[in-house]
Amino acid sequence: MQQVLFRTALISAAIVTLAAGSQAIPLSSDEAKCQKTVATQGRVYAKKRFKALQKCNDDINKGKLAAGTDCTLNPKASGKIATAETKFGDKVSAKCTDPLVAALDFGGQCFGVTTSAALTTCLIEDHSNVVDGLLDVVYPDDPPKVCDDGANEGLTCDDDGDCP
Repeated sequence: MQQVLFRTALISAAIVTLAAGSQAIPLSSDEAKCQKTVATQGRVYAKKRFKALQKCNDDINKGKLAAGTDCTLNPKASGKIATAETKFGDKVSAKCTDPLVAALDFGGQCFGVTTSAALTTCLIEDHSNVVDGLLDVVYPDDPPKVCDDGANEGLTCDDDGDCP
């Protein structure tokens, strides 16, 4: 019994020691500004990319653009995306100098980046992949057929026979 109590006390002491030793070091003002800028501008970039590609996909669905159009190559969408990338890079590099980037851990695919340029490139790629994955869900390659006439107009169908 005493041996169980001793083990329990020892394990509890180890947990308390580890927990006390793992406190985060507070960020400097510049480090906090850098992280906040990266978070804010990442959200802005993702939203702008999504909106540009969404508009293009909507135009495909409306017949304004040909089916099979690659929206990432569409001049309007790619222009908006390029502008968003430039603004993202400008704002991140203004708040995140190379020494700051090297001192911070951005984690994920961007773990270990040491320059503002490398961080910008990594984050744009990462955010683009997330947005593109979401768009693949919203705009699947084979959208369901929708009846455009008859009693089932506006409903999805498996084949033309479902649309009398």
